[in-house]
Amino acid sequence: MGPGKTPKKKGGKVFIAVSHRGQASRALRGAMLDHPGIALRLMVAHAITGSGLWQVRPEPQRAGI
Repeated sequence: MGPGKTPKKKGGKVFIAVSHRGQASRALRGAMLDHPGIALRLMVAHAITGSGLWQVRPEPQRAGI
């Protein structure tokens, strides 16, 4: 049985191949524009697993009290 569509409720999963430079295929980028919810989940998963492509630093500005 080859790849096909399976709903998430029935255990469906998506695997996305990303190059070593962090690039995804052009068709994938186009599909993400049509499905912003999936794009957000992908971004959150990428942030949780860690990557050299992300930087998180505290904001150097402070509020004047």
